[in-house]
Amino acid sequence: MELERVILASCEELIAKVSRMIEKVIEKELTQVQTAMKSLAQQQQDANGIASAIAKLTDSLHKRKIELEKWNEMQQKYFDQMAARLAYFSDNASAIASEDETSIRAMQERRMEWLLVDFLLRQGLFDVAREMAKDCGIEALIDFDVFTTAKKVEEDLEAHSCQLALRWCNDNRPHLKKLKCDFEFYPRLQEFIALAQQHRPQEAIEHARKHLTSVTDSVHIEQVTKAMVVLAYHNNPTTTPCKQYFDPARWEWLKTSFRRWNFMLYSLSTEAPLCVAIQAGLITLQTPQCFDQKHKNKQCAVCFEPLAQLAQQLPRADQRTRLVCGITGDIMNEDNPPMVLPHGNVYSKHAMDIMQLEDGYVTCPLTQQRFRSSELRKAFMT
Repeated sequence: MELERVILASCEELIAKVSRMIEKVIEKELTQVQTAMKSLAQQQQDANGIASAIAKLTDSLHKRKIELEKWNEMQQKYFDQMAARLAYFSDNASAIASEDETSIRAMQERRMEWLLVDFLLRQGLFDVAREMAKDCGIEALIDFDVFTTAKKVEEDLEAHSCQLALRWCNDNRPHLKKLKCDFEFYPRLQEFIALAQQHRPQEAIEHARKHLTSVTDSVHIEQVTKAMVVLAYHNNPTTTPCKQYFDPARWEWLKTSFRRWNFMLYSLSTEAPLCVAIQAGLITLQTPQCFDQKHKNKQCAVCFEPLAQLAQQLPRADQRTRLVCGITGDIMNEDNPPMVLPHGNVYSKHAMDIMQLEDGYVTCPLTQQRFRSSELRKAFMT
């Protein structure tokens, strides 16, 4: 259940984020009310003026009440999701403890459904992911809001705009500060470059004074200093000094960087859990024989060509050797012992029983040599 722990952490962050927004709205409104009441007490106004000021204050409070109701609805939604996710973990723990085959199989199916929906979301297939989650009844386990917001920010960056990325930074500032995230610096720098590229040098300078002069990190200071070259060469974007700053690939880098920090913010892995699970399985299953054409087994996952290419890049786990029959794919043990043919090839007793002909001969599928069944010798494993 290690892979699934992230669904609790991500929901916890969503609840904390909404709680911060509610607190922010309440504090802001209280400050405005206190200021208005203090101003009203100090000013000498007639009854109509006082009534008008109170009416404006009442209208403002009513608007904040509507805003808070929306935030409370969202918070309740995340509370319900958290309850459903805790119930999911409780059911899984009960299934494992019971050792009931049906319960464990149901748990594994739910886990696979979650892995697939998460993978679909990461591939941008939102409609398919929603339909699958709805059909499987696992909508409460999926962070649709996280991925939907991320998609909007990424699409905005693809359109060469930093507006939504900077809004994301502002909305999540407290947690990003704890993570020591420096992402906000780069959209600000990119906006400066964009203004210079649009031949708006005065606005670029004002933007730099407002947003880039406060940086204290030596790396960022050096980057700002070097980026000032775009003010001198904005009419010649292909010249060597500023070519890198006008490269469209910078926007793609921004999108990748945002995605990494967004996953980190919600404790999500940068790699899809489905891929992690597949790789863990391949590491456990693979043997040197999996990459030998002569010893490929049709029932071995690692011998399956697309997975074999992935497995070759992965380390091999330390494991006890298991003998697998090249014909049936069955594990050879004391109940199904390995049988050695005279020329040295080994197959399971079950396979030899199946292949034995009426005349008492068996044929090796690799060499097509025929041998009497009496020539087979049982191999003993130590």
